[in-house]
Amino acid sequence: MGADRWLRRKGIIEGSIIGDFQAAISVGISGGERLLDLSYQEDSKASLDMNVVMTEKGDLTEIQASGEGISFSRDDFNRLLDLAGKGIERLIKLQKEVLEI
Repeated sequence: MGADRWLRRKGIIEGSIIGDFQAAISVGISGGERLLDLSYQEDSKASLDMNVVMTEKGDLTEIQASGEGISFSRDDFNRLLDLAGKGIERLIKLQKEVLEI
């Protein structure tokens, strides 16, 4: 049992001790498709690979993007960032379910 849940169950704290959830995910373009959470095979063939770490509020903690032998447009970047945001929202929802928050 995590410390956060234990403290809440004992009535020591009311809310969570976790200030702001965050998660990381990869996105990219492989075979002309925008993909979320690329597999190793998809990543190795990707023409654009991006790793995003984002908070629950949508603030960026870290971002890294590489065109593999190509340049990429601002539109590609923004669409992948939006896709990453949707994936991160799902990951944070799962984190909260596991922690019972």
